[in-house]
Amino acid sequence: IAEGVDVVHGTAVASIIAAETGEPGALPDEDGMAGICWRCRLMVLKMGDSERFEGDPVKAIRYAIANGANVINISAGDLLDWDDLEGLTESDDAEECEAAEDEWQWRGCEGLDLAPCGELTQECRKIQECRAVQYRRLECAVNDAAEANIVVVAAAGNKNTDRPHFPSRFQNAIAVGASDQEDRRWVTNSSDGSNFGRDLDLMAPGEPGTIRAAHHGGG
Repeated sequence: IAEGVDVVHGTAVASIIAAETGEPGALPDEDGMAGICWRCRLMVLKMGDSERFEGDPVKAIRYAIANGANVINISAGDLLDWDDLEGLTESDDAEECEAAEDEWQWRGCEGLDLAPCGELTQECRKIQECRAVQYRRLECAVNDAAEANIVVVAAAGNKNTDRPHFPSRFQNAIAVGASDQEDRRWVTNSSDGSNFGRDLDLMAPGEPGTIRAAHHGGG
């Protein structure tokens, strides 16, 4: 859905999920690999880059719902400051969800870069307001997926923090953190490691450099 962003992370995750067994020696210095569900079918939808949602993840989730997905994997996300959550309530009320869509349009959020902005300017205020509306829209989409009996799995993030992270923090999303080869929470330094906290549901192997995966362009 988003154009002009990197494709490395999504390709690697897709291969871990559903790559068919590769022939050893087919690629230089490679032993071949297979995903954990090599007979699964993938519906590949791009919703942003490896750092944040640069496109519109809500459109991607709703497309997956409408086209028969059984599981939605979201290996991306964004952090919210605690202040961003003030006044926000977790609700799947249809009227609130419709109101969020209307607010998204009249605020002119479509196509806006929603990277965090800390400057005291009118533009930054608009970004923060749109980020809050995006939070509500995304929650509504995740709730609709759950209502359609779709399992939503979301990465808990890798900033080594317990700050709220969406969409993994939503009640209807399974928040997955990363463990290392010693079966401990993966941590590299103060700003690089699996997120943690009360919203985490489970852990899975995720230490960089320890999991064989395919990459865009080969390898």
